[in-house]
Amino acid sequence: REHRIDYTKCENANTSDVSCDQIPSDRDIPGKSVRDCRCVDYKFTLDESFDGDVYIYYHLTNFYQNHRRYVKSRDYYQLQGSNLSASELNKVCRPYRNDSQGRAVAPCGAIANSMFSDTFKLLYMPGANPIDVPITRRGIAWSTDKRQFNNPKPVENLEEAFKGTVHPPLWKHNVWELDDTDSMNNGYENEPLIVWMRTAALSYFSKPYARLDRTADPSFETGLPAGNYSLQIDYNFRVVEFNGTKSFILTTTSWMGGRNSFLGFAYMSVGGLSLLTGLIFLLLHLKKGHPSMLMTE
Repeated sequence: REHRIDYTKCENANTSDVSCDQIPSDRDIPGKSVRDCRCVDYKFTLDESFDGDVYIYYHLTNFYQNHRRYVKSRDYYQLQGSNLSASELNKVCRPYRNDSQGRAVAPCGAIANSMFSDTFKLLYMPGANPIDVPITRRGIAWSTDKRQFNNPKPVENLEEAFKGTVHPPLWKHNVWELDDTDSMNNGYENEPLIVWMRTAALSYFSKPYARLDRTADPSFETGLPAGNYSLQIDYNFRVVEFNGTKSFILTTTSWMGGRNSFLGFAYMSVGGLSLLTGLIFLLLHLKKGHPSMLMTE
């Protein structure tokens, strides 16, 4: 099951004069933070319950994570936990390698700098009193990817471990403050960061944002019940500059994984092309083929 909401041009909760996508950005002004916008709450109804594990995804279009220079813009040694100065960081991280004071950017590079920054809060509305839907941002990254990311020492004090570094220009928080609800999900081992650092092959893609924490509230032990819901969105990640769109996706998984329309279309296209090619060769054989001849001495 899946429920999708395109919120690219969501209404501004603070003013009706301008939508969130039209608010100017302060990203290119040194020392300024990105201007936030709170979307008007989205009300929707699930006609059927979402049983089992439920995931929240974000979907982006027209965002080319597969650009050659973008894909290379990271320092693997830094992400594996090495304390590197700005001069020791890989040059491919430029211009997101150090700040004006020469401090190392942690993590460096264009991939980390452009990390998805919108936030979602889901409320279940069984009656007059809404219930927060408990979500966790752990358990969303591939285990193979997680092994490539390690925090520098001392791991028990990340603020000290990252002393002398600065966060990427587009970030509002330091790398050790990415998850204010789970202290074990910070630094380079932050799973949303790990998910983002796995670059997508196509210009449109979906990435996991969080998953339903079924152990936090008995109301959601079996999944999301059918009923009314409200979605709150803090609009931070701008897409208007590259004519992109973004969507919120609520979905369940099966033994085959989550929903992936691209694979279905790809398999059908390849299968259809193979069938057509086979028919063409069959017709050519019937029309121009020669019967076998017995060779005699």
